[in-house]
Formats: sequence, structure tokens, C-alpha cells
Amino acid sequence: MPEPADSILDPLTQSGIISAEDALTVPPEMAEKTVDAVAQHLVDKQLITGFQARAFIEGRTANLVLDDYVIIDKLGEGGMGTVYKARHRRMDRLVALKVLSPATMDSPEAIKRFHREVQAAAKLTHPNIVAAYDAGDHDGVHFLVMELVDGENLNQVVRTHGPLPVRQALECVLEAARGFAHAHAKGIIHRDVKPSNLILMKPQESGTHVKILDMGLARFDTSLLTAAAPAGSAMTQAGVIMGTAEFMSPEQALDPKVADARSDVYSLGCTLYFLLTGEPIYQGDTLMIKIIAHRESPVPALQSRRRDVPAMVEALYQRMVAKTPESRIASMTEVIREVEACLGESAEPGPIVATLRARSPEPVPLLATLKDQSARQDAPSTDHRRVAKMDTALSIQTAPPESRRWTLGALVDVVLATSLGLVRWTITAAVRLGVWVVRFVRYLFRRGERETKEARRERERPE
Repeated sequence: MPEPADSILDPLTQSGIISAEDALTVPPEMAEKTVDAVAQHLVDKQLITGFQARAFIEGRTANLVLDDYVIIDKLGEGGMGTVYKARHRRMDRLVALKVLSPATMDSPEAIKRFHREVQAAAKLTHPNIVAAYDAGDHDGVHFLVMELVDGENLNQVVRTHGPLPVRQALECVLEAARGFAHAHAKGIIHRDVKPSNLILMKPQESGTHVKILDMGLARFDTSLLTAAAPAGSAMTQAGVIMGTAEFMSPEQALDPKVADARSDVYSLGCTLYFLLTGEPIYQGDTLMIKIIAHRESPVPALQSRRRDVPAMVEALYQRMVAKTPESRIASMTEVIREVEACLGESAEPGPIVATLRARSPEPVPLLATLKDQSARQDAPSTDHRRVAKMDTALSIQTAPPESRRWTLGALVDVVLATSLGLVRWTITAAVRLGVWVVRFVRYLFRRGERETKEARRERERPE
């Protein structure tokens, strides 16, 4: 039997999800409706979100409130917990709320690790790092309050728009390196540097475009801290910290505890490769194959995938992803200096977001497409090869420089592939001919031996 509208709304009003004034906007006829209908009405009036409506229908309204924060929506989920969009009830400020997952709530080590994350985040105040505002414990639920960033992570940007222009990729790496340099100076190593942990923000007056998030794998660098954990404690012996295999340095995969700032440099170099190619630097079907590739496979050249990558950028990337820490760029400060030098040599325009928008093609009107198809069908079929060649040449001449470069590059690839095919065929034929000649000579030699033996036996046979 339907409940009165005011009693249906009690869980929402008592928890502060909606105000008493908002509750009065619900019409009296809603008293005859079900909870589902009331929830839909509140969503239509934009008084609650779809996420809140589901919790309201399932009777989990109490889970939407953590201390002074009201959860609005779910943003994402990771190994340590879930991130929600939330609002401070008194300050009316929107924040990101990271909550330790229930599956790890009973683990003392997980809680200690979460507290270390809170301490690490509190040390960091930088334009290129997502800020930490608060931390708390509500009825046994541990949470971290962070800055809510409006934007997309670089993994989503590349998947949606394709690889970035060289200058924009360098600008992203530069801003990330500045944030990491600040963290390293505070004795904090991120250990999970990857495109999905770098947020490309919408344009702002501050000029900041990239922010680093997810300090969940951050760990104190004891060599830079004056107060280290006691010897033999669980914090120094336990708690294996893993990253993401596609971007993890060889030494971190071997022993996460020995990874230092140079490990973050390596991962940022792998991120640069992804931003410019759209693919991880090493690929494989299993985790072990990827880890071994980082240790043993040759470093792929950027210029083999992108002809527009300058030699200066190639050299920077190669030093960032060197196999051993000793051969690698030693610090993010040095990375910043070299990236700035590369940007000084680049003549491509910015800024990042504007360029990404410009790269999205405008939709072609359907009528224009049909007219174009009709014109092609009505064209005379005679001498069609000559017309096709003229069309191809015209498209190369009138295309923008970037498109013309890639078209010519494709032609060069075809010529090289054909040449390599001919060379491979010639080598194979020569090898086969050589094998046949060797076999023929061996046959003649054995035949001569047999004839010699027969002649000797004939001479030695008594008459």
C-alpha cells in the first residue's frame, strides 16, 4: 500500500539530501504513488541524481551520507576503493570523495596504507596535483576528500581523438613533470604514472591543463625523510605496491620498494609514447610478457611510428625509458628542462584543448554527400585510370601539410614494403639455389668416388 509522500521522503530530508523546502514541492497526489514514482519525480525535478534515486529505492539512503558530505554520483573505482562526487552540506562545495572499499576495510594493512595516502596527499600543494582537502572516518568507513577536477584523463582523450600532436603531448608531459618534481621534493614517489592518472582539464584562466590524480600508490621515499618508520615494522616489510604493467619500470616490477624518482621518469616516458602513438610501449597477452618486455625488449623508436617527431624529442624519450635507472634521466627537474628545450624548437601552435577540438572533423551534410556520389556515378567511365591518378595528385597538392605528409608517408611505406619484398624474395631464391648447387656438387663428388672405386676393383681383379 502506498505511503504518504512526507513519510516516503523522510530518509532524504533527515539525511539532508534534499531540504524541507524541496520536499514541499512534491505534489500531494504523489502520496498515492510508489517509491519508484516518487524517486522518478525527484530526478525529473533535478532534486536528486539517478545514483541517489537508486539508493533511495533500495533503502540505502544512509549510505549516501559520510560525515558532512552527501554523495551525489559515482566517478570511478580502483584497487583501494571507490571515488564519488560529493557535496559538503554546510559549505556547499563539490568534491571528489575516495572511500576505502568494504572488501579491504577489515585489513589493518590496508587501513595503514590508506592513512599513508592521506599523509602523502596532505604534503602536496601544487597547481598540477589534485588537491586534498580533508580526511575522515565515519562509522568505520575511511575516506579522503579531494579536489573535483572537470576534465578527461589522457587515456580517454587519446582513445577519443587519437594520438596528440607532438607539441601538445610535450605540454602534457611538461605539466605532469612539474607536479611530479614537487612530489619528489617532498619525498613522495607516485609509482603508478600513466595516462589515466593524468587529467586534461577544461580551459581555465590559470592556464593549468594537466593535473595528477590517484596518489593511492604514493609511498614515502625514506632516503628523503628524516623520520623513517621503525625497523621491522609492517610498514617497511609488508604492503607490496604495484603499478600498471604497461607503464611500470623494470626495477619496480622486480621490487617496488627500490623504485625511486627515476621509476616515475620511466613511466612518464612510456606515457609520452602512448600520447604520440595511441598504444603502450610494450604489448602482450599476459602480465608476465609485458613485464619481461620492459626488461629485455629493445626500446621502440618514436620516429618509426611518427615521422613528425623531431630528433631532439626522440633522444629525450629514449633517455627517459632507458632500461637501467643509471642510464635514465635522473630527475623530473631534468625532464622539465629538456622538455622546455624541445618545446622551444617546436613550431606547432597550442593550446592543448583548442587543438584537440580543432582536430575533430565537422560532419558532412547528407545532401552534399549524395550530390557528390551522384556526380561520381554520372562521370564518364572512359580513361578512368587517368582520372583517378589526377584525383590522387590533386588531393595530395590541396591537402593540408599534415595530411600531405601522411599521404606521402604512406606512398613511401608502399615503396619500401615492395622493395623489402623483392629483397626477401631474392635472398630466398639465392639461398635455395645455393643449397641446390651444394647438393649437385656433392652428388657429382660421390658419383666420382664410386666410379674410381669400381675402376680400382677392375684393375685388381685377376685375369
